[in-house]
Amino acid sequence: MVEFRFAGASDGITSGGLLDEGEVIAVVEEAPEIVPILEHRLSFPGFPVRGCHGAGEMFALFDREKIALVLLDINLSDQSGISLLETLAERDSDLGIVVITARADLQMALACIRAGADDYLIKPLSRELLGKVITTTLTKRRLVIENRRSQRALQRFADERQFLYRLGRAMNDAYLTFHELSGILRTILVGITAKEGLGFNRAFLFLFEPDGSLRGRMAIGPASPEEAGKVWESIVAKGLSFDDILYHRYDDVDDPVLNEITRKMIIPATMDDHVAMVAGRERISIVISGGQGENGVSTHDLPAMLGCDHFLVTPLISPHGAIGVIIADNRFTGATISESDMRRLEMFASQASLAIERSRLHQEMLDKIAELEKVTRELARTRHLIVDMERYSTIGHMTAQLAHDIRNPLASIGAAASWLEKKCDDPYYQRFLKIIVKEVSRVESTLKSMSAFASDEGLSLARRALTPLVEEALLALRPELQAAAIVSVFIRSSDEIFVNVDAEKMREVFLLSIKNAILAMPEGGSLRVEVDHGDGQAVILFRHKDCPNNYTDYLRGCGDGKAMMPLQHPDNISAKKDIQGQTVEPFHDSLLYKLALSLAMARRIVSRHGGNIFLSLSEEGDAIARVVLPEA
Repeated sequence: MVEFRFAGASDGITSGGLLDEGEVIAVVEEAPEIVPILEHRLSFPGFPVRGCHGAGEMFALFDREKIALVLLDINLSDQSGISLLETLAERDSDLGIVVITARADLQMALACIRAGADDYLIKPLSRELLGKVITTTLTKRRLVIENRRSQRALQRFADERQFLYRLGRAMNDAYLTFHELSGILRTILVGITAKEGLGFNRAFLFLFEPDGSLRGRMAIGPASPEEAGKVWESIVAKGLSFDDILYHRYDDVDDPVLNEITRKMIIPATMDDHVAMVAGRERISIVISGGQGENGVSTHDLPAMLGCDHFLVTPLISPHGAIGVIIADNRFTGATISESDMRRLEMFASQASLAIERSRLHQEMLDKIAELEKVTRELARTRHLIVDMERYSTIGHMTAQLAHDIRNPLASIGAAASWLEKKCDDPYYQRFLKIIVKEVSRVESTLKSMSAFASDEGLSLARRALTPLVEEALLALRPELQAAAIVSVFIRSSDEIFVNVDAEKMREVFLLSIKNAILAMPEGGSLRVEVDHGDGQAVILFRHKDCPNNYTDYLRGCGDGKAMMPLQHPDNISAKKDIQGQTVEPFHDSLLYKLALSLAMARRIVSRHGGNIFLSLSEEGDAIARVVLPEA
């Protein structure tokens, strides 16, 4: 009979750090009286122990408990020998096995070691040896497990770096291939949802708008679990790689319905507690479980819109700040989003943000180039128009002055000659008076012909969009605005406005209006151009600040400074202001006369289109020219 000595001390055995939570040691012994002794001996150092009386009980225990080590009697009645060891070793390669036997058989000991045993003890068991063997076996087991975990961690780290390298290359290639933002966004979402990528079921991408709101731009993922299976089965069947999906636009991964729903999703800037807003503002990733946020974070109706209450929100951060968020979920597989998933998505999001930023900068550059090309074309096209405008302006200027300076004295001469002709009886003098009356009539006819020459030719009316006409005029005169230190702002109407106009003539009106604004602000200033409509009328408003006093005085002279007044013809200005005293023959050279004359020309064109031009001075002192045209 084996004799065991009981002791209250642990005899050097310690369980600290050798077992994971829930793991136990199994004592499998044929002799029932030995099992409680071994249980007692091992329980003192803190090892949780479970006793068994045969192989059947042992295997049942394996189904209920996490067994870390088996203290195994090799000679069990229901099953024994090397085959039992081999079965245990195959069942769990991390299982520690210490064989105990009453036979001192070297060949048996070697056979047990070869079959998977960690050690071989001969009864009677020494207390010190038992403690040493148990501790050594568990320590070796712990080292093997930790080494395997470290290898797996290193492999995951290497795979992660390789994965991020591939996705980074994909981002760069997508930028070089697509340039446009939609191609970049699709590449990002494919990387998040592909099995060879991050492996999420679905991904949604939101970008910040200028007003601070978040707007859904794109989504990738199936509409149902069945659809998800079909998509990836199709990919496998076609032998498509991750690169094939990224670069060759395998469209089966795109769901049009999901995309349409996503594009309608808007998170207002006022929802500052919304999880997406908080993630973008605080630059942190947030995992939502059960559809509820924490610490003042609210999900609002996002779980209902996604149809999922477990998802991850990760910000897209560029060097200039947050540009949007990515929302990813596992709606169909139900897989839990882990810390590793969040970290991987964050690393990917940082590269994705740079790709989006580069795409935006590229698009801005293309827009600037297109705008420059448009300006160049407009400058070339309007150069001749401006020259013609200046020539016709000079002719009109000259005609107006000649009509003003000649008509009154000519009328006096004609009237005096007619009166003298009636009073004079001398035929000799009557002949000369008749010549004078005749020549006066001929000169008046000549003046009418000159006025007709300076007048506009016929109109070629067509239904045209109004906004492009105004925009083209601004683009054509942008260099002059910049040279005059005038900042221009163009406010488009939310609706498309159409008018029946002669496009060239109406463009001339807008060019004249903008050139007047430039003349009215010799020291620079700001010009605000607005296009709007209402009550069947299209309205183009030119509002400029920092005008000289004589110009604002003129506007006040036209009315009360508040009400919109019809523009006055330059022939009538002298009744309001003494402009004639500021002229130099043969052409007036004052600023006001130039402004009034060109505006009069513009008003003549507008009136022929059934519209009018109004001038006013706002309470803030801003000069306002308002062009009103009937809508088509």
